[in-house]
Amino acid sequence: MQLTSGMRRVVMDNPVIMAAHASSANSGRTDSPYPERDEHLLTGLADLSIVQMNFQELVQFGRLTQAEQARQIKQVLQRFKGPTEDPALLDQAGIPVFIKAKWLSFYSSPGWHILNWLQRVLALILALLVSPILIIIAVAIRVTSSGPIIFKQERLGWLCRPFTLYKFRTMVDDAEAGTGPVWASKGDPRYTRIGRLLRATRLDEVPQLFNIVKGDMSLIGFRPIRYHFAHLIDQHVPHYELRFFVMPGITGWPQVWHDYAGSIEGQKKKFEYELHYLMWSNWRTNIEIIPRTALAVIRRIGQ
Repeated sequence: MQLTSGMRRVVMDNPVIMAAHASSANSGRTDSPYPERDEHLLTGLADLSIVQMNFQELVQFGRLTQAEQARQIKQVLQRFKGPTEDPALLDQAGIPVFIKAKWLSFYSSPGWHILNWLQRVLALILALLVSPILIIIAVAIRVTSSGPIIFKQERLGWLCRPFTLYKFRTMVDDAEAGTGPVWASKGDPRYTRIGRLLRATRLDEVPQLFNIVKGDMSLIGFRPIRYHFAHLIDQHVPHYELRFFVMPGITGWPQVWHDYAGSIEGQKKKFEYELHYLMWSNWRTNIEIIPRTALAVIRRIGQ
């Protein structure tokens, strides 16, 4: 699936987005070297609406208590009162603000809260049903390589809230000890024998069902990313913070249409698919993602 040139003009070449990105870059806002609490920046967020925040400000917003986050989200929703596909509103608020307010409204709706609890129950049931497979995989990892069975890593979730992601370990233990954070690559020598198979079949992501049970992730959304890479991509992609207004998911629109994207250029392309979903997704889109996920897994196994 390819985005049309018209879609690219709307989401990547739109002067509103580019001007806002340039304004943010030249506004004197400081970037935190690591997403710990920045008290100076947090003080400045008090007078800044969440829909106006750039990536670094959203990272600090993610460090606030959920009560304070909920208060600020409520203020936005009172102002926009549930934005619609109204061209006049789009022109008045600007595309980035419109997208952010739209998704804040969705995740604050009663329909989402019901859906969220249903998918958490479904994730728990699925985890119980596949538990024999999980045990077999765990034994295989233990027998074929040294190190922990479950790989845990901090990722940025909805509104840049940090959470611990669970995966089956697919690489040698402490794989980044000599390199620091690096993207995985095709034929990466750090993969274990069983890890390469798990990665190809996406079985390494099955433990993320427990992330869904905890409420950190959704079945459908964008892949949760580490701060290191998000910070790097944000310097090259205008309004990269938009992707964090969608819950992270095990599968999603960018995952089924694009590859791993282990480079800045790959991430730029992937962000186009994320923007497509941000602007035009609906229930039909989500239904389409399910069978396409299976096709994507089969295609990766064939490669």
